[in-house]
Amino acid sequence: MASGKIKGITIELDGDTTKLNKALSSSENAARDSVKALREIEKSLKFNPGNTKLVEQQQRNLAEAINATKEKLKILQDADGQMKQQLNQGKISVDQYEAFQREIIATEGQLSTYEKRLTSSQNEQKQLEQATKNLTTIFEASGTKIDDFADILGKETVEAFKKGEGSSKQMEDALQKLGDALLGTGGDSEKLKENLDRLDDGVSFEKLQKEAVDSGAKIDMMGNSAEEAGKSIDDINNEAVKISGLDAAINLFGQLKDAALDAIGSIMDAWGKLDEGQDTIIAKTGATGEVADKMGKVFQDVYTSMPADSKAVGDAIGEINTQFGLQDEALDSATRKLLQYSEINGSEVTQATQSVKAAMDQFGLSGGDLSNVWDVVTKAGQDTGVQTEKLLDSVTRGAPVLQVLGLSFEESVVTMSQFEQAGVDGAKALSYLTKAQAKASREHKSITQVLSEFNDVAKSSTDQNEKLNYAAELFGDRGGGDCANQPAGTHEATN
Repeated sequence: MASGKIKGITIELDGDTTKLNKALSSSENAARDSVKALREIEKSLKFNPGNTKLVEQQQRNLAEAINATKEKLKILQDADGQMKQQLNQGKISVDQYEAFQREIIATEGQLSTYEKRLTSSQNEQKQLEQATKNLTTIFEASGTKIDDFADILGKETVEAFKKGEGSSKQMEDALQKLGDALLGTGGDSEKLKENLDRLDDGVSFEKLQKEAVDSGAKIDMMGNSAEEAGKSIDDINNEAVKISGLDAAINLFGQLKDAALDAIGSIMDAWGKLDEGQDTIIAKTGATGEVADKMGKVFQDVYTSMPADSKAVGDAIGEINTQFGLQDEALDSATRKLLQYSEINGSEVTQATQSVKAAMDQFGLSGGDLSNVWDVVTKAGQDTGVQTEKLLDSVTRGAPVLQVLGLSFEESVVTMSQFEQAGVDGAKALSYLTKAQAKASREHKSITQVLSEFNDVAKSSTDQNEKLNYAAELFGDRGGGDCANQPAGTHEATN
């Protein structure tokens, strides 16, 4: 629902003047009705996961909520230009304008949430359909039916399969158990599942079954070979003990054995870390198939060439892909940059990415601007000692006003960092900058010009009263006291 602070705002919509909250009411009511219905549907889905009628209702109501929210967002975005104009003309306050901008941000967040929920529901439905299809294919090809495996699969899973319901995880688990039952303990269930499509090419189920059993046997044989190799080393050591005068040989063989075991342990640890990082990526992005494989390659390339732990690398790749949609070389490069940024600024990678994304969205920046954004924020933080997370929060909150003032992202970062360094919090800084904009307008100058002129006076003058009077004239009496000894710094950002 629209914020109370925007209720008094009037806009022109389709040639008619109307209250903003009235213009939004239709789309808000439609979204509210859909969300109310969704709550009831999703309660029922908890007890009947995969129920086709409930899933269809869920997806329909999500689609309706998305359409209504898009309609609301369009009205807000179309009105944005009018809001900036009204702010400059003094028809609305800074508080009202910021409330309007927060309404846009909140609506964008709602839209993103509804879209992700719809995608998640559709993906779950596809995975359930595929797992159910695989089960059906195995039953038909092997001449069996699900009731034959009721003791293994359980009554609940059997009933869910017959009704075409259940969750994708439930059916995947059933597929694993079914594969184990048909292939025996040593069979390779994954290989059987991967090759089911070959049945359409005329390959018999018996052949697929045999290949899966053979594959499992090879895996067992590799494990047995490793075990035998360990036993062989023990045998050599034992024989060496029996031979007089071969203490050196005994020590050597013992060292070889320890080295071999250490190497195996290191390999297993490395694989474990690779799995952890790739699991993190999949959990964050939901990627599957070829896309997941490509991200896995980026993970291995970055993890093996940078001094970062596997979870941090996985988090970085997952967040960058989710927030900016980057892939391949662009994802590799951005991940390395984020890890460096995180290390330099002491930031956690997930929070760092989300904070940067929020600020970039406000200034209309894209993934291609990431490298420069991280450089600008890092330099401003190092120059002023202001924490980058705090700085990004100030810039994000102040973006609507900063842009009305004509400041770029880089100029905004530098300006807000220097206000923060002077002990002036973001809200006060925006108020002072708004007063400075009024002076700039009266003198037919840009905000950067008047701030640059103030910098020159602040740096060159040794007369404290002159600096205080100049600051008060620019930022107001209260702002003058806060800013008299602190150059605003915008001209450094633009030069």
